[in-house]
Amino acid sequence: MYNFTQDWFSHNLKLFNKFLTQFKDKKVKFLEIGSYEGRSAIWMLENILSKDSELILVEPGYELTNNDVLKENIKNFVNCKLIEQPFEIASKKLLWEKFDFVYIDGNHSKYNCYLDCVLGFHMLKYDGILAIDDYGWDLFYNDGTRPKEAIDKFLNNPNVRLLHKGYQVWITK
Repeated sequence: MYNFTQDWFSHNLKLFNKFLTQFKDKKVKFLEIGSYEGRSAIWMLENILSKDSELILVEPGYELTNNDVLKENIKNFVNCKLIEQPFEIASKKLLWEKFDFVYIDGNHSKYNCYLDCVLGFHMLKYDGILAIDDYGWDLFYNDGTRPKEAIDKFLNNPNVRLLHKGYQVWITK
């Protein structure tokens, strides 16, 4: 039914179930920054989001894929919208939107990860949930940095309430 070449999502299902079940079958708005082939997006669409909910995916499509697989995988979901731009550009269109859930799994450079966290947190509703992937990623990005450095800096925000800290970080405000 879907075309996936990688599974970088399934090991996170326990956390997605734990924190997102509260949104099940409610009219909510989700944002995913970095979608790759859409595995996490499809899981949310099939298991959490109602037909009245909205999922916005931001995926520029230039790092690992040209978005053809992603587009094919999400084509039957009318409540899913793809923005094919880097988040720092797409965020200008979304800046005043408020989301119940924001999932960050985008660019892994320290600068971009920090920017994604700050902007995603700004767009998060009060008591909404923000999840950041790859906190435990031990590789270096092209610029010699890791997401962990940016996430640690972001977590110093006094408005952040930590829900979980492991390979992923889950917070609320």
